[in-house]
Amino acid sequence: MSERSARIVQGLLVILALIVGWRWWWTCDDAFISFRYAQRLTQGLGLSFNDGEWVEGYTNFLWTLWVALGKLLGLDEENWSNGAGLVSYAALVWALSRPQHGRYWPLAAVLLVSSRPMQIWATGGLETSANLALLGLGFFIALPAVGSASSRRNAVAGLVFAAAALTRPDSVLVAGVCGLAALWRESTPGGRWLARALQGLRSVWPMAAGFLLIWVPALIWRKLTYGDWVPNTYHAKSGSLAWWTQGLVYLKLVFVECPWFGLGLLLGWRVSGQGVPRAARARQRGAWVSALLFTVYVTKVGGGFMHCRLALPGMLFAFIALEAAVIDRVISTLPSMTQRWATLVVVGMVCLMWPPALDSAETVSGVVDERAHYDPARAQRLERDAARISPYVKDLNLRVAFIGGQARLVHRLGPPVAIEAETGLTDAWVARQKLRRRGRVGHEKRAPPDYLVRQRRTHMVFGAFAFTYLGLDEYIPRVGVNMSKRWAFLLHWDSKLVEALRRRGALVPPFEKRARELLANPKLIPASQRATTLTKIRRFWPEAPQASQ
Repeated sequence: MSERSARIVQGLLVILALIVGWRWWWTCDDAFISFRYAQRLTQGLGLSFNDGEWVEGYTNFLWTLWVALGKLLGLDEENWSNGAGLVSYAALVWALSRPQHGRYWPLAAVLLVSSRPMQIWATGGLETSANLALLGLGFFIALPAVGSASSRRNAVAGLVFAAAALTRPDSVLVAGVCGLAALWRESTPGGRWLARALQGLRSVWPMAAGFLLIWVPALIWRKLTYGDWVPNTYHAKSGSLAWWTQGLVYLKLVFVECPWFGLGLLLGWRVSGQGVPRAARARQRGAWVSALLFTVYVTKVGGGFMHCRLALPGMLFAFIALEAAVIDRVISTLPSMTQRWATLVVVGMVCLMWPPALDSAETVSGVVDERAHYDPARAQRLERDAARISPYVKDLNLRVAFIGGQARLVHRLGPPVAIEAETGLTDAWVARQKLRRRGRVGHEKRAPPDYLVRQRRTHMVFGAFAFTYLGLDEYIPRVGVNMSKRWAFLLHWDSKLVEALRRRGALVPPFEKRARELLANPKLIPASQRATTLTKIRRFWPEAPQASQ
């Protein structure tokens, strides 16, 4: 194929990537955690989620800074982040579809464009697509298809891998593998192993230096700012614990969704053709080992609750390894250009039409199709809720609790303190609770009612579901606040707050009057419920008068 024809194919694949990524344009609710950090940074409050608290409730440091840059430019955070993700997706397709010295059959790029998980996570508001682009860029810089990489090139690769790790910490796995692959490539065959290793180190050390130049200062900054070497999310998600059985369920769903991922793991180690240069073998095996190691890591931690998302880096490198393993065999068995391109078209069409592993409403072992849950209709409902509630709570010194699906709502309302009470992402105490039993991955450390009510003196939660989900019905009475037919529920009785809400038109039941009646005459409460009811009132309103005997 001529260089010109290859460039045309490359351009068509990039255009197709933009189209399919745009088709799935959406914003995950988890993105609003980063959005709030970014907003507070632009307001001069630092990378904090709550006033007076320093907790690293994100794992995408550079991505959060990127969102903050968009805020400073006056751009909408959703459009800015999703646009960056889409461009990253297209850039990765461009890199994978580049002509390679006469060996041109861009299988990896076709799989990337036609695989549904890659399309969906091209946007989503999270760092996923940008992280994949950085990993791919670092990989191609560190492991050229022919020849050796210069010291400058290796240093740049190290910098890029550091940026990837600061966008998603588990990227250090890929950086380490690529460093070892480059070391093997640069060591001359034959001779003593120590001499070969030293020779490789002299060539590759700039990569490690470039990585550490960025990574170490960022690590020290994290420790000084947040008091920990790892993000709070590591504790919230119980990242130190293995859960192989759940990980295998997750991996099975990924393979059902994308069987060519498994095919890449199965065949990606095989070297394509005879006389393949050492550089090309280093690239292929670096990709395969990266895919395998990342897949093992994902399985070990139990996968995630977002279908396929955690496995995407492994999927990317499995595609690269699969292409390298079969390209020469395809070119030799299908010498006609028409045959080669027809085969790629068939592969792409099969991928595009492959049925999803989960339907829109299905949950398998806690794993869900996140895009189906956060569709545009749900986002619009949350935006309407925020618009109705905002006039009632704006500028009040509120402390609220929320569950993960309400991050968009909380971001729009902007209370000074917001406790993510479903997993402890933004609260160090909740995140560091001892894990009592396994449940839905990443959602196993709910904030106890006593912590929310008595220790944190949280004012309210939004919605009856959140109140019940956090176990508050068994702890305090349910006292709702009607704000234009949008409900919040108080977690303790604060007469000044209630007065402020009523002045703004909120409907709050006369709990204080009713509580005084019950405390003055406990016999109004059925005997079977008396002790429980009085205890709930006392927790909810510690300043209440003593009950009559």
